[in-house]
Amino acid sequence: MKYQFLVGECNVTTTLVYNTIELNHSLGELLSKIRSSSDNHMSIVGLDIERHYYQDDTKHQLAEKVAIVKLCFFDTCLIIQLLRINKPLCSLAEFFQRQELTFVAVKMNNCLKALNRDYGIQCRNAFDLGELVVTVKQEKKLINEKFKTFGLQYLTNLFTPGKFLNVLKGPVAPVGSWGATVLSLEQIEAATRDAYLCCLVAHFSSC
Repeated sequence: MKYQFLVGECNVTTTLVYNTIELNHSLGELLSKIRSSSDNHMSIVGLDIERHYYQDDTKHQLAEKVAIVKLCFFDTCLIIQLLRINKPLCSLAEFFQRQELTFVAVKMNNCLKALNRDYGIQCRNAFDLGELVVTVKQEKKLINEKFKTFGLQYLTNLFTPGKFLNVLKGPVAPVGSWGATVLSLEQIEAATRDAYLCCLVAHFSSC
């Protein structure tokens, strides 16, 4: 199922993926689009995840599992509902291993640990956008705070000052609802926005 959202000045097409056939097809289309680009920065893929929290009765505690993977290549976004796919995620695992792709995210280490823990997915080329701030800006304050976690809003304002203020004040999805079979339009829009901004920040920071 496809959706159209205006994020800033960009019309982003989002595909909601919830079965193996659609997953294989959508990843193939995304890869073809990346390969057809002549821009040096076009191998950058924005990445984000959302977790589903539930009560683990065997351990008598709250547990979590990655429910959503968001991938964005500029105006093309995939929202993958992992909990609805009851077959091995072979094509997704292979996509994360492609040598020509670099995945960028906020709190990248947390994303990758969760994906590996829940699905055995590992990533060949990954970069945390918080570290990119230190590398590119080389500001004394930021260097002294090298291990600080930079949020997406901070990073967006840093690299695109004033351009996405309205976007960052957009809809906030309800916490704990990402494991639902049917996502709300507000959730899909919020997921699209975050994945798109990850990709955009990486592009602007490398210009």
